[in-house]
Amino acid sequence: MIIEMLSENLFLTRICANYTRMIANKSEIFALISVRFATIRVQKGFSDTGIDRIDPGKRGLTLIELLITTAVLSILIFTIGYAFMIGLRLWNTGYDRSDIRTELSQALQLVSKNLRQAKSIDELTAGSITFTADLGDGEDTYRIYMYNSADSEPNPPYTQNTYELRWAKTTVTYGSGAVLIGDVKKPNPPSSKPFAQNGNVITLDFVVERGDQTVAMRTNVRPRSL
Repeated sequence: MIIEMLSENLFLTRICANYTRMIANKSEIFALISVRFATIRVQKGFSDTGIDRIDPGKRGLTLIELLITTAVLSILIFTIGYAFMIGLRLWNTGYDRSDIRTELSQALQLVSKNLRQAKSIDELTAGSITFTADLGDGEDTYRIYMYNSADSEPNPPYTQNTYELRWAKTTVTYGSGAVLIGDVKKPNPPSSKPFAQNGNVITLDFVVERGDQTVAMRTNVRPRSL
């Protein structure tokens, strides 16, 4: 009886020892797995909360680097802005010059078109031309001349720097008629004459000066009935 009890106790002791060893082995396995996962997380740069950790070996921008970067960006922005302003100024200059050229061209086209219908040239001076023509409403007298209220009659020597080019019909008084274009630069004879005639050819030569822009245009007209 006593022997059987001892045998049973010995059997139970062995079972407990084996179970204890199994638990110990499992604990070692779990410990190894935990260490392995911890090593992987450290190598990948993750913290226990799943948020990236700051690597102490990595450094940010220093104050000097930040100042240099700011200076470079400031110079770049200034350069781009300056180039834009220059381009805008050139565009405005080209636009103003084109506007003057268009206005002067339209005025000379109108004068040339009507002069071609002239049947006679009644008077031609350095600052005006008077002619007779039928422009569709019967034969009449027309005058194209330069006008400035401070100059009684624009003939050499010219007393003003700029004049208006005017178109008048029938009874013409100085200052009457429609303004074709303003800012006509004072002629510089004999090198430049607003109105000139050589045989049957009439030459119109004008320079418009507006601001810092100067546009010159010249054309020859041959009246059909002369």
